[in-house]
Amino acid sequence: MAEQQETINQEFLEIARPLDLAVRKLLVPALFILALMAFHFGIPYPILPISIIFVLFLAVSSLCLWLIDRIPFPAHKIYFLLLAFDCLLLAVTTYYSGGPQSFVPAIYLVISTLAGLTLPLWGVIGITVIAGISYLGELLLEVNGILPHLDIFPEFLPAAQYAASSYLRITPLAYCLTFACIIFLSYAAAKQLRQHRSSQNLLSQELDQSTKAISQRDSRLFSLNQELEQKVHELEHFQYKLEEKVSSRTKELETAKQDLENKIKELKQFHDLAVGRELRMIALEKELKDLKKKVGSDAHGTD
Repeated sequence: MAEQQETINQEFLEIARPLDLAVRKLLVPALFILALMAFHFGIPYPILPISIIFVLFLAVSSLCLWLIDRIPFPAHKIYFLLLAFDCLLLAVTTYYSGGPQSFVPAIYLVISTLAGLTLPLWGVIGITVIAGISYLGELLLEVNGILPHLDIFPEFLPAAQYAASSYLRITPLAYCLTFACIIFLSYAAAKQLRQHRSSQNLLSQELDQSTKAISQRDSRLFSLNQELEQKVHELEHFQYKLEEKVSSRTKELETAKQDLENKIKELKQFHDLAVGRELRMIALEKELKDLKKKVGSDAHGTD
């Protein structure tokens, strides 16, 4: 479970970290330019409190991103707390930069964009509410005299006319509507990007599975090819042994054939000799009989 949460956090940081880092990098020169302008035009900006707030923002942002890397806790919840804290810091910065006269609330647009691009719907709604409450709350505290007004631009609008002027009715409404529009447009764009990324991840997973299946098939084919080569080698070896046996058997058969032919030749010679001897014996017996008959005939003639 912890490994899965760490993977989700890393995927979240791939989006949130570059955006947050870009904002922090942009705020550094912005604060520097603000200080130069205040010095050049003699604007009584309280640079020290604003610098402290800025350093606190950098420290808390770095701490939150460090915690996301280190603890198995949902990254979007930690980042939601970070953006909520940024809204509160921005409300304090608004107070130190002139309150109703300040142009700092425009940075709420940056926070809204970050929230819309990185957080789920509940986080988007939460940051919208927190940004609106922190901004309007700071204005109400100043307008009602609960907080002393820091007159940064005395020529812009006299403090006595704040409550009666349409500026305090139009500007906060315009800012709040702009916050809401920006944050939900960012969320809609991010949702489309997430869906596109999800479809890409799905296609990537299918491609990985197909690649894995092809790799397994190639491995199986390679294994079958090796087995086939081994069988072919065994068949070649068997054929070689068989040819040796056939050659040896052929030589044995030729030797046996030659021996048989010699035996047949000897038997034929013996047969010829035996048959000739029998025929000679028969001829001699016949000749003997003829002699006996002749001798017998001569003996009767003499008597």
